[in-house]
Amino acid sequence: PGEHPRNHHDAARADFPGVRGLRGGVDRTGRAGADDHGNAGRNQRRHAALPDLRSRLRGATLFRLRPLAPERHPEALRRRARSQGYELSAAAVAYLQSRAARDLGTLCPLLDRLEERAFRERRKLTVPLLRELLAREAGRTAAARVH
Repeated sequence: PGEHPRNHHDAARADFPGVRGLRGGVDRTGRAGADDHGNAGRNQRRHAALPDLRSRLRGATLFRLRPLAPERHPEALRRRARSQGYELSAAAVAYLQSRAARDLGTLCPLLDRLEERAFRERRKLTVPLLRELLAREAGRTAAARVH
């Protein structure tokens, strides 16, 4: 940590610390060493592309994703609904959030299931329908636990 690699082979080992199977890694001439089972040729072929891979990975665009703030969840749910071709009122989102887990990883699949049922019944996803569908879903979950 904090040391500068002496050459590109050292940099390759530093960039890919999880790569194992090479006794001594790559030597100063660029040849791969044998692993503990004497597989020198196979390891040489496998690791020959590491410098190219390293340069390609360094040139890639990196995106840092942060969790969506809870106050933005209603907007995200409404946008998701809109992208699926239906509208979801603010009241319906509030009802859903008050009756189900508050994380999007749970809410989005739940919303997909509820929307599917609403579509089959040819009804809009309103608070009364959400109440009915959530009650049915809770009943099925309870019945599944008994059996």
